[in-house]
Amino acid sequence: LDGGPIGPGREMVIEAKVYTWSSTTDTVDFWYTSDATNPEWKFITSIKPAEDDSFNTISANFILPHGTLQAVRVTNRYSGVGQACATSGWDDMDDLAFAVENSCPVFDCFER
Repeated sequence: LDGGPIGPGREMVIEAKVYTWSSTTDTVDFWYTSDATNPEWKFITSIKPAEDDSFNTISANFILPHGTLQAVRVTNRYSGVGQACATSGWDDMDDLAFAVENSCPVFDCFER
């Protein structure tokens, strides 16, 4: 958020531009994992789109955990319950993996 390097403990923002059919039945879910090579997705939040039948820009903030290759996932689901892996033919998901600068002292780099 502040334009500094991507590092553990920093607040980050995920911004996604998604096409949503309905503001009542569609939901956008945000997820992250600290290990993109072996992901265990952790839920951030769910947000309803503001407009029907249009592109919506939706964002969510989270604190970056420790890990050198991380990923975020955004799912756009039609009804149902939020899951990291889309199960409906109407659902969609996209991932973005990125490297993280490990700038913490060795004794402070353990997962919290």
